[in-house]
Amino acid sequence: MDMYLRVSRWLITYCPGDIGYKAFSFKPIKVACKAASGLARTNVILSMVDAAVKHFGPHLIVAPLFIGTLSGCGGRLIYGAVLFAVAPSACSHPELLYPSWYSHSAFLVSIVYTLAVHWMAVCSRDAAYGAIATFMVAHSAWEAVSDSHLDPSAPLFSLFHSVLRIPPPPAILHSSHDAPPAHSKPRESDTSAPASDSTDKQSPGTKTVSSSQPLGQDPSLANGGTDGEGKASRGEQKAFRRPRSKKA
Repeated sequence: MDMYLRVSRWLITYCPGDIGYKAFSFKPIKVACKAASGLARTNVILSMVDAAVKHFGPHLIVAPLFIGTLSGCGGRLIYGAVLFAVAPSACSHPELLYPSWYSHSAFLVSIVYTLAVHWMAVCSRDAAYGAIATFMVAHSAWEAVSDSHLDPSAPLFSLFHSVLRIPPPPAILHSSHDAPPAHSKPRESDTSAPASDSTDKQSPGTKTVSSSQPLGQDPSLANGGTDGEGKASRGEQKAFRRPRSKKA
């Protein structure tokens, strides 16, 4: 096992010509590597669940589920949290805040294996291991063949959140962050209305009052008792005519 890890590390990291990456891009090798990864995750999860049950006893519920889930995440929880803290732009969706199939599958495998083997004892360890390993290997191989991400646990967890009325994780609501906030200010081009042309279009017979004119003053008296053309009307001339002095 130690020699296998050394050779694999040398092929991926130090081999000239990127032979490791080029070989992994070949479809049969990629399918085989993904299937081996699924089998390895199954072995790690089941072995850690057995160790937790042996150490804490079969009646403790939290220990096998927590340890099995944590061991099946493959370091994604710690790696994503550290990378998100150091460089948020490089890891916008850490596994701790946005649980994916890796966390869901580790939890489901842990609880199914614990129920079937240790709590309810409906089947033997070998039978449970064979069923779980077949499912994990088939899922990993299908993702490698189709070049797509398949999450069989999505309907189950969606039903779980709907029935118990628990808010889903932010990964389900990521599309709502793309919409602009409701309290955002509109642009100036939207709020600026065209100037009103009410002053240009006036009905005949109306007069425009200047803003500099005092309130309460007759517009016809603004130019010394004359109208707009400088000619006073007869009524205005009589009003402003000085009274004649009476002769003694």
